[in-house]
Amino acid sequence: FLESVIVQDLPDGVDVSIGIVNIPPETNDLDPLIDQADRESETRGYKWLRSLMQIGLANGRNKRTDYSQAVELASASYQTSKQIADKNGELRSLSVLADLYRILGNYRRALYMAQAGRELGTEIFADPSQVVAFYAVSARSLVSLGHYPAALEYQKQAVSLGEAMNTPSARSRYRVQLGIILGKLKNYDEAIRNIRLGIEASQTAGEEKTRKELNTYGQAHLGRVYRESGHFNEALVALAEAENFCQQSDEQLWLLHEIKKEQLLTRIANGDIVAANEELARVLNNYEEQRSKIVEFSNRNSFFDKEQNIYDVAIDFARAHFSAKEAFDYSERSRGRSLLDSSTKDWQEADNAGVPEPRFVNALKPASLDQLQKNLPERAQLLQFAVLKDKLLVWYLTRDRFETATVNLTSDELRTKVDRLLSLVASPENDNDRQLQRVSSELYDLLIAPVAQFLEPQKQLVVVPDKILNLLPFNVLLSSSSAKYLVEDFALSYASSANVFVRDTALAGEKNATATEDEKFLGVGNPTFNRKAFPDLDDLPSALREVEEIGQFYHPEALLLRGDEAKKASVLSEMRTADVLHLATHYLPDTNSPMLGRLVLVSESREPDRAQSANGVLQAYEIYRLKPLHARLAVLAGCKTGVEDYVNGEGPIGLARPFNAAGVPLVVASLWPVDSRATTELMIQFHRLRRKEHYSSAEALRAAQVQMLRQGNPGHRSPYYWASFSLTGGYSDY
Repeated sequence: FLESVIVQDLPDGVDVSIGIVNIPPETNDLDPLIDQADRESETRGYKWLRSLMQIGLANGRNKRTDYSQAVELASASYQTSKQIADKNGELRSLSVLADLYRILGNYRRALYMAQAGRELGTEIFADPSQVVAFYAVSARSLVSLGHYPAALEYQKQAVSLGEAMNTPSARSRYRVQLGIILGKLKNYDEAIRNIRLGIEASQTAGEEKTRKELNTYGQAHLGRVYRESGHFNEALVALAEAENFCQQSDEQLWLLHEIKKEQLLTRIANGDIVAANEELARVLNNYEEQRSKIVEFSNRNSFFDKEQNIYDVAIDFARAHFSAKEAFDYSERSRGRSLLDSSTKDWQEADNAGVPEPRFVNALKPASLDQLQKNLPERAQLLQFAVLKDKLLVWYLTRDRFETATVNLTSDELRTKVDRLLSLVASPENDNDRQLQRVSSELYDLLIAPVAQFLEPQKQLVVVPDKILNLLPFNVLLSSSSAKYLVEDFALSYASSANVFVRDTALAGEKNATATEDEKFLGVGNPTFNRKAFPDLDDLPSALREVEEIGQFYHPEALLLRGDEAKKASVLSEMRTADVLHLATHYLPDTNSPMLGRLVLVSESREPDRAQSANGVLQAYEIYRLKPLHARLAVLAGCKTGVEDYVNGEGPIGLARPFNAAGVPLVVASLWPVDSRATTELMIQFHRLRRKEHYSSAEALRAAQVQMLRQGNPGHRSPYYWASFSLTGGYSDY
């Protein structure tokens, strides 16, 4: 049986039940046992015992790589512990959650949970065994973020606490983890010494199974350090020993996956091409299986962000030893997958750590290059990039052509150049144009020149960026030979992947087939927002003029919500039926989650607190709820609506994404905070060209930007004023 303890000295009003649950012990698999205890505890109202069972189930799901279920169970245990004021239970749940978020690659969340755990541990005078994991998780998260010196300090504290616990398992595990960090700092001798000390400590652990698990953990990471130090044969020996145990246990799937990765990297480094190719297939198939079991939008994204390095290895391996086409297919397997999954109709919204977000049932398989080419529109050409550690790959493809180029440029060098360009272009100062032209020419030579001979001016140029290139405005890349910006030669658009582009092209075609010539237009301009809630935001009088003038191009099918009219309920209602959306409002990204980004509208309350003014903002997660949106074009004319950040593999994250996921195949949005007056000038011209000259959206944006550059207000000719806006989505004639 399992017996709950009596909880004393609880605050007034706390509801707690205690008791005894009898459960049959005749099974070696603890999950059914714990699951039965969990159900019985729920039936009898034994909250303390149920929180314990939930955390036990979470640990079981974690070992089997069912991470979504593990997070859900650990979160439920945490909430139950809070309800009954069980601080030790809260601490236990925080420990499991912190490590789960680390595994999923959500390092910010993991560090937040670890910090909360350390603070709670201090508050309740927890013993070393209760808080040591928070130092270890912080260290491992910081390692993954590349902050090795900081990670070392946290891990030293974990080792110290592990020694104070005086248990072989703690001494073993935290010594091994110290060795891992020392290896990252290239202190290989000390790394190997500490890992061997950890393996030695494991031999004195109590049960044989525990000894084997700890030894396996140590051997796996010893193999990693041997590989990193160039001792490949020693690495393979250590990894083989670790693999042997993992294959005998279905509770170490996560570690087996890490071992397979290390074997792959070791075989590639050692030049064993045949074995490496076989291992690569196994590793990536395992990735797909793990990813399919991760259902939350943010966790799928962070998982691919964390594992992107293996896909980069696969891309480079295929390029070097097989073919450019195989390398491209590997690239597609790691690009925009969550956005592609949003194509399905069976995803739902769920709460994840207090934030509503999509929850997927299925994981779609990307199409191959051959399949993609058959579905590319005749008048489109794709330029897809892969930013690898020591090189840049560029692929050019149309329906009947596929070309590739390799540029000798490290990812760090590319980041430096892109950051420099962004610091220049995202500023309204006019005295930096010469520096901007120099940097943009350098980037043109690196990104465009290697494939310039293949580009066809009459075709729309679709850019599929990678990593830091998600932040780059390609329209300002300057050809030193012609002295023209790229936007002067091509209508540009962007996509998270070639698969997503083909999907959005098909969706745009479907919507165009059923559309009438008179598009129904919804314009939202300069809402009268709650100034107590948003004291730092300015009025947007030019946005009011913007929607009024644009509305004339869509008369009589234009509905304008201005000033006090732009209430959230009205905007949501009209968004469901409009063909074209134009939102000229403030947008406020949220640093904690892109799901919480806010379009500022009219509040029905003048109170400044968040709860009462919530009806005055439209949050990103609410846009996902609108799927399927009727609109075929959305223009988000506020600040930084396109890319708040990017996730390796998944691509840009911002307000444009929920509109696209909700079924809008074309979205115009911005890269940086924009000038309101210049934006009004650009947007009026964009819509005029669409409606009066019958330009496609991509051609209209290009022509409007070129006009501002060459013929517009002299004060608005700098790229800062017009280059922020880009079109994301598929190809269309409208």
